[in-house]
Amino acid sequence: MTEIAIGRRTVLVCASCTVVFLGSFSCVSASRAAAAPLRIDTCALISPSEISQIIEFEVGAGKSSDAGPQRDGSYSSSCLWIVESRAGAAVNPEGPLEGRSFVILSAIRWPAGSQLAWKYLESFRKAAAKGDIPGTPSPRTLGDEALSWGDGLAVRTGDVGFGISVFIPNLSNTVADDLEQQLAQRILRHL
Repeated sequence: MTEIAIGRRTVLVCASCTVVFLGSFSCVSASRAAAAPLRIDTCALISPSEISQIIEFEVGAGKSSDAGPQRDGSYSSSCLWIVESRAGAAVNPEGPLEGRSFVILSAIRWPAGSQLAWKYLESFRKAAAKGDIPGTPSPRTLGDEALSWGDGLAVRTGDVGFGISVFIPNLSNTVADDLEQQLAQRILRHL
């Protein structure tokens, strides 16, 4: 597993697992029978103009990074939108993405009716219990279930779990949480 610190947030990447962000990861059981994966395109779940409207900064086109089909029949995808440069923006050239601000969305779709999406949020609870993510996840009223822990928002709806994070240096956790909830509401409309 590789850990990348990004200011108030931490990105964890597990090469043999589904790529998930913001301090949590979810490995799927190889013992489950593989079903035909239902592709999910995170870059299509919310448009750059919708993101820009909510965060009040222009973002570029999304860059997709799919982990693709998993052994349990799920499909994992991520999309990254870079906030376009602006005058007076806080930048840390030592940080990830050369210190640029960004929005990241990761999603996993499990086979219809598999009832496995609960695992997504459970992985955040377990990560918090182990100290892998800061704070204690707190519930939000989105989708079937949602959790925020100050570094991002994880949502479960039907057979999909997704996480959204807004990273803008010097943005308070409270403001980031509000923006993440607004973005999640838009994403839920597209699922």
